[in-house]
Amino acid sequence: MSFNRFIVDGPPYGGLVGTVEDAGRFLALHVVRGEAGGGAILSPEGVDSMQRITATGRKLEVGLGWFRYRSAPRDRPPFLEHTGGGGAFFNMMRIYPDERLGTVVMGNVSSYDREPLAAAALRSSSRKRVPDTGLS
Repeated sequence: MSFNRFIVDGPPYGGLVGTVEDAGRFLALHVVRGEAGGGAILSPEGVDSMQRITATGRKLEVGLGWFRYRSAPRDRPPFLEHTGGGGAFFNMMRIYPDERLGTVVMGNVSSYDREPLAAAALRSSSRKRVPDTGLS
């Protein structure tokens, strides 16, 4: 079985297509509060408003494009993320605003346990103690 190329022409909740490098650049704008290449791409106020949690539900706390699960691990620094996937892929962008860190993970499976990957990325970039998940 193979997947044919397609053009997403649907509701605005999905269909972001790009490379891990592009996702990393977008993530970096949120980590450094909108600065890139010596200029402001996003205003600090705009970054703050996108990262501010404005709605709380049973499972999610939601901002403008970023969210966190109410069941998120509490033994790590606070984070916001955005995930998405489809047939045979699943991706995650996660930012740790207080740490000024972020990570992008793209996988070619429909689902996977992203917590060990995020913990390994945080552990490799942070001086704070992050619980070892067995993944290095």
